[in-house]
Amino acid sequence: MKRFVLAVLLFLVPWSAFAQSYPHEPQSEGLNVTGANAGAIHGGAVNNLFAAPPTIGGGLFFGSTYGVSSTNADNAAFINAAEADAYAAGGGEVFLPVGVIKSGQISKLSKVHLKGFARDSTVIKLINGANTDLVLGLGSNALWGTNSTGGTTNWEISDLTLDGNMANNTSGSCLAVYAYKYRLTNIKIQNCANYGWRSEWSSVGTVAPDAEVSDVFIQTTGWDGHSFNGPSDSNIHDLVIADAGTATSHTYAGLHIVGSGARWSGVHVYHISATNLMKYCLNDSGAGSQFENSHFEGCDIPGYLNGPSSQYADTVLFFNTLTGPDVIINQPIVFKGTIIAGPFDVVHTGIVIGDGTGNAGSYVIDSQVFGNMTNIADFTHDLGNGKARITAFCFSTTCNVAGTPAWSDQIEIQAVGSVGASPYLFQFPTLALPAMPTSCTGKPAGTLWNSSGTVHVC
Repeated sequence: MKRFVLAVLLFLVPWSAFAQSYPHEPQSEGLNVTGANAGAIHGGAVNNLFAAPPTIGGGLFFGSTYGVSSTNADNAAFINAAEADAYAAGGGEVFLPVGVIKSGQISKLSKVHLKGFARDSTVIKLINGANTDLVLGLGSNALWGTNSTGGTTNWEISDLTLDGNMANNTSGSCLAVYAYKYRLTNIKIQNCANYGWRSEWSSVGTVAPDAEVSDVFIQTTGWDGHSFNGPSDSNIHDLVIADAGTATSHTYAGLHIVGSGARWSGVHVYHISATNLMKYCLNDSGAGSQFENSHFEGCDIPGYLNGPSSQYADTVLFFNTLTGPDVIINQPIVFKGTIIAGPFDVVHTGIVIGDGTGNAGSYVIDSQVFGNMTNIADFTHDLGNGKARITAFCFSTTCNVAGTPAWSDQIEIQAVGSVGASPYLFQFPTLALPAMPTSCTGKPAGTLWNSSGTVHVC
């Protein structure tokens, strides 16, 4: 009796209700596939695989149905065909199979979600000798530097790896997009001859441009790991960048914010290899950047802060500098970050106020500095109107302050050394005490007065 009831239930429930849980079954989406012609391109037009194209987006487009396979020499035509059909249908999801999928350039279109099974399971790898960007936003090459409000939008990439195959390509970024309002989730970007991820968009757009980015790992790039020039107001969380700038040592940055402010959290930039090191872990020239819960370590200069009105919380750490200083503050910012350097690191300066090229004034600093330093701070290029309160612990017994703050600054630095140095207090402007009288003439009883260095009481 139980078997009969179960059989009736299975008969009554449509197969599509089960198939939705198994995206590897293309027949569940009603695709009208014609064998080898699936995804073929004729005369520049992509075949429509739907017998009756939907009026709205949201359909699944399976890469394997279009011919995508780890055994192909180049899957670019198949992936691009799937993206084009999804776009023509009003949007949808292009689902790629497990394996290393060799491909030429993929054109990223609006309203299309490019998805794999999991990071490191679905790997799109640039073919040998392509020397081009692996994933390029449609029209991006014509839009770089124009400040245009064009570009692609409302797309997503998730759950896969982009491999630029830099061992067999001399140029090309892994992901390059002039775009806005997109999403990157759980992706790995690796072995890119140029940038790992290059992004840009207009600074004058009237729409909410912000991108949503989470759980992105960028490893081994020739140039900057991530070059960010918009979209502004983006939310970027859990971004890890390792071994960027390998093309030329001491030149590039792990994270280079060219322009536009964003909200950054959980960023970690560091080195795994000991060769071809980054000059900057963070090179920030974006106005209004906001950082929290982030670590920058193991670069020539962990932090070059050149973005006006940017803010760095006390949970942002800069440490293990290779040449020093730890941080250069070159614009009016709010800096509460912490600086840490081990006792065996190169002797260096903790915080440098200006390098002579920016507008190093009107800053607010409330920071803790620990390390092997000759100078806690350097005010040589300070332009004034700054406020700084720094607590320092020096492994070196000679740590001091270099340069002279501007007359309009308010500076307080308290420091102690680890091997017997006297407590150090630097205040600017210096607190001037009133001069002590040199006689009791005209002074009330009990007044202190000084006679040749000896204090008396009237």
